[in-house]
Amino acid sequence: MTSFLSLLREKDRLDEIIDLCGDWYGSGRNANFFLTFLASAYCTKGRSATPSFGDKDTLRTQCEWFTVSLDYLEEAWKDLSAFDRQVVKQTFFSIRDISGFIKQSACLGINLPYLFLDRSLQFFEDYWSDSFRRIQTDKNSNVDISSGVTESILGIFFELRQILEQVEGDVKGKSVEVDLSSMKWAQTRISALSIVRFAGFENSLAVMADPATGKTFSLHCTTYNDAYSNNPNLPEWSSLAVDEVVHCVVFKYYITRESKRDRVRSVVAGSG
Repeated sequence: MTSFLSLLREKDRLDEIIDLCGDWYGSGRNANFFLTFLASAYCTKGRSATPSFGDKDTLRTQCEWFTVSLDYLEEAWKDLSAFDRQVVKQTFFSIRDISGFIKQSACLGINLPYLFLDRSLQFFEDYWSDSFRRIQTDKNSNVDISSGVTESILGIFFELRQILEQVEGDVKGKSVEVDLSSMKWAQTRISALSIVRFAGFENSLAVMADPATGKTFSLHCTTYNDAYSNNPNLPEWSSLAVDEVVHCVVFKYYITRESKRDRVRSVVAGSG
């Protein structure tokens, strides 16, 4: 099911699948399976667009799609059938994708609706432990529950719980947006990064390394040139060389998995 849904990212095709599943579910055929399929389709829709500063409608629609996904899963949990493995797996995937969406929003400095965050936290608290336990004991499960994934999910929802507890009582239940800037995933620091090599079309990307941690970062020429246009003391991009040090703003906590690189947020100083 997961590999099939990965081919259905286009909105119109996903809508066709959602309509088809709705027709079958409405006729009472394999209800739990189609509930899970619908949940997966809506979750795919929710994560397919990057949260944006300028497009509030898209952001609100993403949150609505994620919420619908949880609604279907919650209904499927009420009566687990022979398809319970799919329900459990999709619950894990939905919680993982929503936690990543919340983390990404925090990283981009985007506030999210209280109702969506509260709904997501409640679903996590109700179904995470049982889903995780079932996956661990299912010898046929191929779900990735590596420590890096689970620790990130737990950390995100732990911080979210703390943030929501601080929200004033008179705004709960309303469509107010919650500031996520206090999450550790949104915190930045200035690091002296060394250029390891250049890559990309016409060397438009520099691979940077933090000597203190060994973590690697990517610095695109457009990010560098944004700083260069406001700071005449910076050397031109074309004059930068391997082993040169550039002071950059990066996330305080490394937010990607080990196989990927965090992106440099901005440049604050030149070589040193």
